[in-house]
Amino acid sequence: MTRMADLDRAHGLLVTLCEDAPAVSSATSALMQAFNLVVEVHSPTRIHLPTERGYAERLVTLEHLLDGLADSSTELSECLTLHDAADLVREVRAIRPAPGASR
Repeated sequence: MTRMADLDRAHGLLVTLCEDAPAVSSATSALMQAFNLVVEVHSPTRIHLPTERGYAERLVTLEHLLDGLADSSTELSECLTLHDAADLVREVRAIRPAPGASR
């Protein structure tokens, strides 16, 4: 995949994760912040719907995708923005189990 396709994929993952998150929660807030950070870096040409079905699987995929994009960035501000977005996804993973899962 190209970098642009990876960024488009990150958008798709964030859109579906935000849709699956409760309307008012710290997880939703963190996901929306991550979405806004990714939008600062790239406006999608198209939204790629994720092939991952599970909420937790999409979070892990997104975290790795954002870290990879940050690490491969050639601009410091973009690198830091994408790492911040990945940190927010890690925060969601730490505070909220997948919908329907028990703690």
